[in-house]
Amino acid sequence: MAGSLTELITACSNITLSVSALNTAYQLFKDHRAPAVGFFLLGLSSGLCTLPFSISPYLTSIQGDLEWADEVLAPPLLSFGFL
Repeated sequence: MAGSLTELITACSNITLSVSALNTAYQLFKDHRAPAVGFFLLGLSSGLCTLPFSISPYLTSIQGDLEWADEVLAPPLLSFGFL
């Protein structure tokens, strides 16, 4: 019971993060390209975390690569717009 509740909370958090980041990326795309790309990476990564990729090892590796790109590239791209 506790495991499924934790998975549900994590999935809802990832969906909320994905929707808000993709919406912000869409709004920023017209004026500031670098922050929009950072928010897009953040939204894409959190959206893909909600999908079950345990079926294929290839898709699991793609998800890991996207998570790495999100952790490494999103913060500098987001902060680039505030300089």
